[in-house]
Amino acid sequence: MTRLRSRQAESQDINERRYGTDSIPTRALKKFSITAEKLRPGLIGDVHLGGNIINETHIHPTTLADLKGAGQLLVLSASAASIASGGDHVTFDTIVAQHRFPDVIAAGESWTHPVDGVYSAVVKLRWDSYAGGGTIRLELDGVLIPEGLFVAGDSGDQALGVVQYKASAGSVARIKVTQSSGSIQTCSALVSAAITDPDPVAVTVEDPDWSLLFSADAWGVLHDGTQWWTTEGNSGDTVTARDAVGVEVSSFEVAMAGRVRGIAFDGTDLWVTGNNLGHPSFDSGLRRYSTAGDLLQTINTDTVGDANAGLTFDGTDLWFCEGDDERLVRITTAGSIELNVASPSAPGGMTYYGGSLWIVSRTDRLLVECNTSGVATGTTVDLSGLVNTPTGVWIAGDGTLYIACDADGVYQWLGGTL
Repeated sequence: MTRLRSRQAESQDINERRYGTDSIPTRALKKFSITAEKLRPGLIGDVHLGGNIINETHIHPTTLADLKGAGQLLVLSASAASIASGGDHVTFDTIVAQHRFPDVIAAGESWTHPVDGVYSAVVKLRWDSYAGGGTIRLELDGVLIPEGLFVAGDSGDQALGVVQYKASAGSVARIKVTQSSGSIQTCSALVSAAITDPDPVAVTVEDPDWSLLFSADAWGVLHDGTQWWTTEGNSGDTVTARDAVGVEVSSFEVAMAGRVRGIAFDGTDLWVTGNNLGHPSFDSGLRRYSTAGDLLQTINTDTVGDANAGLTFDGTDLWFCEGDDERLVRITTAGSIELNVASPSAPGGMTYYGGSLWIVSRTDRLLVECNTSGVATGTTVDLSGLVNTPTGVWIAGDGTLYIACDADGVYQWLGGTL
C-alpha cells in the first residue's frame, strides 16, 4: 500500500554539496548569538531565563501532567475485521492498553475523546489475503476529516500511518477503510490514540490528587494479587474480573434478590454482600463464591438489617457495613456475629489495611479509619474531589489507595500512601 508523499519529496533529492554551501557558518552563529552577559536583567522580567527557573517559579514540569486530560493513551486491536468492498469501519475486539480515556468501556467500532485537545493517532493494518491496497481515514462524528488520511494506495497488503487532529470532548472517532476488490476482505488492525496537547482552557481539574485508573460500572472493588474484581448491582448483580487496565476478563451473576455491593477475598474465595433496602422479604446476606463463579456458601444476616454495603476480610473474620441502620458488624465465616456497633454515617465500601478498618462515608464524602472495636481513630481522607459518588475502597500492600465511584470507574489517590 503506497504512502502519500508531497510533490517536492517525489521530484527532488537532497544535494549534500548544496546543503553544505547554504548552511550557516559557525562564525555566524557565534557572531549573532545572545550570551548571558547580553541578556540583561529586566529583558525578561527581573531575572535571566536560566535552566533552573522552570523548577523554581510558577512553571513546573508536573503542571501539565496534573491536568485531567494529560497523558492519556488508548490502544485497540482487531484480529479479523471484516471490510466490505467500497468501504467499512474497523470493529476492534480488544483493548490492548488504556490509560484514562474514561468514556471507553469496551472495544468496538469507535472511541470517545475525553477532553478538548490535539490528538495523535497511529494505525497499523495488514490484509489477510488481499494485496490491492486501499485507503485508511479517520472519521470524526460521522465526517471524514481532511487531516485524517493515514495512507492510500492501490497495491500492498499492509500499511502504517500517523495523523494528528483536533477533537472536542465527547466526540466519537472511527477508522474507515476502503478497498475495491469487489468482495469482503478481512484484516488485522491496531489503532493507538493519545492526547498530545490537552487544551488547558477546556480542561478543568476537580482535584489533582485523583487519577482515573480505569472506567467501569463499579460499586465495590478489590485486587486479589493477580487481577481486579468489581461489583455492579444497578443493572444486574454482576461480579467482574478485570485485568490491570480494567478490561473485563470474566464475570458471573450473584444469586441475590437485591443489589450486590461489597466484595472481599479470603485468599481463596470471594465473598459478596448486597443491599435489599425496602425489600425485607429478600435475603440480603453474605455469599461465598469461587473465583469461577460457583456458589459455595450463604449466610443470612437479616437480623442486622437489609441494607448491607461494604465487606472485607481481616485474615480471620468478615466485616460488613449495614447502611440503613448504620451498623458495623464482625462475623465469622461460619456466620456467628461477634460484634455489632455503630458505623460512620451512611457507610459504603470498606477494606481492612494496617490493622484498621477503612470505611467510605458516602454522605460526608470521607474515608474513615476505625479500629477493630469499631471506634473512629480520627484519621480521614477527603473524597470530595471525586465527581461521582464514592462507594468502594481497596488499599494495596504499599498503602496505595483506590476508590470506586458508582457507575464511573476506579480512581487512584495521588496524595500519598496510607
